[in-house]
Amino acid sequence: MYILILGNIVSKCNKLIDLARKFNIEVVTCNTIEQAIETYSIKNVVCTFADLEISPAEYFKALNNAKINMPTVLLGSASDMQKAVAGIRMGAIEFLPFPLDEDLIEPILNSLKKESGSGPIAQDEKTLKLLQMAEKFAKSNATVLLRGESGTGKEVFSKFIHTNSNRADQNFVSVNCAAIPENLLESELFGHEKGSFSGALTKRVGKFEQANGGTLLLDEISEMDAALQAKLLRAIQERV
Repeated sequence: MYILILGNIVSKCNKLIDLARKFNIEVVTCNTIEQAIETYSIKNVVCTFADLEISPAEYFKALNNAKINMPTVLLGSASDMQKAVAGIRMGAIEFLPFPLDEDLIEPILNSLKKESGSGPIAQDEKTLKLLQMAEKFAKSNATVLLRGESGTGKEVFSKFIHTNSNRADQNFVSVNCAAIPENLLESELFGHEKGSFSGALTKRVGKFEQANGGTLLLDEISEMDAALQAKLLRAIQERV
């Protein structure tokens, strides 16, 4: 599991980084909102610590557009309290002023650690059987199809499978196929080389390659174009 530090504030976050290591939480850093959104799809980020100088309005708008629910702690000067309050109203869970206080950081990291370690919680017999099946399949390299209505916990189950697999220390990459424009989805999944088509100004690594050795969650695959579904099926069958 990771926390993400967003903004040019790493030099001010030594206490946060040191405490995260004590909790066995890894740290990844990004300078821009775009980099953070990309990182969320690659790493198991459980919380972001964002510089107030990164516009909270633009940040939370980007989260909403990408349909990402990310607990976020804002960091900044104590004199930025008005901006901090506005950020909390937009969705931040906390504001911590510089210099950072270990006594304020530790409860947040402790809570993140407990929540990440709990996994799915169930008491009814049917769900317990599903968890047993998921744990069994997690030990294999089988492709797993998760079906259910929106909000029934498909992503929770997919992360449970990843966490209990031999790939747990590798990337967990999630792709919401319904949120990506149809004309960009193939490139998003499979990547492309620079100059391979008009507008391909740089090389792009696809989600399949990013998830190599780990777990790839393809959410809302029924919303994909039928022709692309056929290519996807071939890629899954041949494990390319």
